[in-house]
Amino acid sequence: MVFGLGTLATVWGLLRESGFAEVDASLERVVRLAVTGASPAERQAVIEALAAGSEPGLVGHDVPSPALELRLRREGRQLLVDLITPGYQSADTLELANLWAETVVATLGPAIIERLPLEAVGIGRRLPALREAAANHQVRAYSVLNAQLAALSNLPDLLPALGPFLAGAAELVLLTKNQLVLIYKLAAIYGRPLNDKKALLTEVLSVLGAAYLWRSLARQLAGFAPFGLGIVPKVAIAFTATYVEGKSAQYYFEHQAPPPRELVGRFIEEAKALAQRLLPGIRRQRPTPPTPLPTPTSQDR
Repeated sequence: MVFGLGTLATVWGLLRESGFAEVDASLERVVRLAVTGASPAERQAVIEALAAGSEPGLVGHDVPSPALELRLRREGRQLLVDLITPGYQSADTLELANLWAETVVATLGPAIIERLPLEAVGIGRRLPALREAAANHQVRAYSVLNAQLAALSNLPDLLPALGPFLAGAAELVLLTKNQLVLIYKLAAIYGRPLNDKKALLTEVLSVLGAAYLWRSLARQLAGFAPFGLGIVPKVAIAFTATYVEGKSAQYYFEHQAPPPRELVGRFIEEAKALAQRLLPGIRRQRPTPPTPLPTPTSQDR
């Protein structure tokens, strides 16, 4: 993020008014998961995997007012899990290859967060086993959000050197606000104290703002303009910048250290791959002229 003192003050004002309040309100809600069906031993294995490191009573066979039911059942040798939200008839069904804790968390974690996206931060904060799934969901969601924001703007494209954003003060404020809210949510997910919000964000940004991180990102995004697939360059850059910053913050909260340079490069490649899959439908909102047919090459003749 590149911004001046005036922009930062505006962003901080917006965050105090709404950004932090919504996150803090979501953390007040206690989300419980019910694990039912199958045999007691199978239920207990799933409960222990999901509840590892958490306070009692959040995951169990008989919990009050569960937000989601995980109903285990056997079909032959398959162990299936139906994810059922109370009040909804539809259910997602997943197969558990085994009952090892790593398999249970890797299989069910992302699906639980997808079913309860508005509770992702609270779930991640209270259930450490689901932190990674909750954090990954937030990083992707905010990356898409900022890409959509960039697509809706009629202001000039971003320079491929990442900053400064030439899109104007209004767009810059919104992009920056979203990135700061993402960092705050990741801090909440990873159990950081939230009483001094300004100090927390200053700490993280001072670490993630290390020159090597942004030089690496700018260098690798320099060739982003001919990205293809109908993706507007500044849309792809907004997505990638948010994704890399989010993943770097996630790493920092998990390991108490900034990500190694090689890992930042991997985050950029992940973002590019995700952008190719998620962003082709995000285009400029103003009319564009018809695309001419491609000129045949010698290989086409």
